Amino acid sequence: MTIYCPTCDSAKVYRVNLVDKTVYENVRRYDPKNPQNSLVRINEDGYYGSEPGPPAPQITAGYCAECNSLWAPINAQPFSTIDIGDVFTVGPNEDASVENVGDNINAILTFSLPRGQTGPQGATGATGPQGATGPQGATGPQGVPGTVSAIEEVASIPSTAADRIAIANVSNNLQWRLESDGDTYTFAGTDRAQAYSKAQRVASVALTDAATIATDASASNVFTVTLGGNRTLGAPTNLGAGGTYLWLITQDGTGSRTLAYNSVFKFPGGTTPTLTTAANAVDALTCVHNGTILLCSLTKDYR
Repeated sequence: MTIYCPTCDSAKVYRVNLVDKTVYENVRRYDPKNPQNSLVRINEDGYYGSEPGPPAPQITAGYCAECNSLWAPINAQPFSTIDIGDVFTVGPNEDASVENVGDNINAILTFSLPRGQTGPQGATGATGPQGATGPQGATGPQGVPGTVSAIEEVASIPSTAADRIAIANVSNNLQWRLESDGDTYTFAGTDRAQAYSKAQRVASVALTDAATIATDASASNVFTVTLGGNRTLGAPTNLGAGGTYLWLITQDGTGSRTLAYNSVFKFPGGTTPTLTTAANAVDALTCVHNGTILLCSLTKDYR
């Protein structure tokens, strides 16, 4: 049966022989109600309960590893004091031991107690939050340059299936055919003379009416605006040398709106034209960019 500490009633109790340093585990304290089964009762003749113990001079003491208390047996206290010194934990397979680092009058006991065996690994905990993104790594080496595929010249563009578009070099013209042997088209080049078989146009862009009207020349070549007051046509951005630009300028329902021009707009003879003043009148401003200025003319009063 397990013994218990008289101070905290813990079962983590050892009995220590103060002479030969033997440590005994699991020795039950004296129970006056059941003396025949009490194994720590030390009688005057040196017996432990019903079992013979060491001779009386071999004094034993009790030690509790839970509350760190020490107590002397009954009728056997040769020391003036018994104190607890250091308590060390040793490996699980080592024996428990005690050492009196004091003297025979004032005992100071140092204990070495084995720790328990390592228990089974617990269940894996929940995944923690994702950490912060680390720094960007170094740029890798440049890849091997790709090869340019040549398209050999053919007499006619090949036929196409329902889910295919064909591209072919037909008489040095790059052509493409829609799926299912559909219509054939020729790619236009920006740096070669060519005839267009269909009309080519740009979508006009409506400008925002404001005190100074802004134009982005990269958006289109044709612009429209209705004047809601006296305005100034600002210098267009993204002009291209050789580009032709057209502004269709409409008076609102009130009419008599005036339009001034940024200095980039130049007119024949240096004379700035005036708009048609009638309500809802339409004038057309046509300009060509020479790389520096816009060479303009105003055609008035389209009805």
